[in-house]
Amino acid sequence: MRILFSCTSGDGHLHPMLPLAHALRSAGHEVAFAMAAEYGSRLKAAGFTFFAAGIGGEELNRRTFEPHSELVEFPLELQVFVGRFALGDAPDRVDDLRGVFDGWRPDLVVSEPCDLAAPVVAAAAAIPAVLHSFGRPLPDAHYEAAMPSVDPLWRTAGVEPAPLCGVYGPVYIDICPPGLGGEAITEMTKVLRLRPTAPQDPREAPAWLSA
Repeated sequence: MRILFSCTSGDGHLHPMLPLAHALRSAGHEVAFAMAAEYGSRLKAAGFTFFAAGIGGEELNRRTFEPHSELVEFPLELQVFVGRFALGDAPDRVDDLRGVFDGWRPDLVVSEPCDLAAPVVAAAAAIPAVLHSFGRPLPDAHYEAAMPSVDPLWRTAGVEPAPLCGVYGPVYIDICPPGLGGEAITEMTKVLRLRPTAPQDPREAPAWLSA
């Protein structure tokens, strides 16, 4: 299979996905990542096909705190989530991912909880998508707050907006220990539990660690 991992900027979003990506590649699948260009050299060095998609961390940080009048009534946590991932990241990622899908045509998409663009493009291309956790599930309130900003991306793509920004597909890959779990996942989604594993990293430990 051709399997595309789609990820927003941030090591905390990328690293939890790497063990599964390595395992799938070792099993003979063709694995690629779609992420901001600044991650290209790292992922290519790890042996993955890479496609630049979305904006880098510096620009994403700038957009996160741009003022949005429609968000002022939200708690700060939701303002940050919507400003960063729905308004700041998703529009650029949708455009970039559409080109990746058209050119590479994956058989399966694996995205992470803050990637609000991959579900849109996967649905429009009729390609199955699964969600890979990076810890406890985000509360539904985050996605409910983001939906007014994300739903127009679905309609522009020619598909009906899905509940909760479409992040929950048929499968949810959960690396969160059961005792630390948050809100229950929708009953329409099958939960596959995966042991959290440190990513493969050839770098030596920093000198200060021994002290």
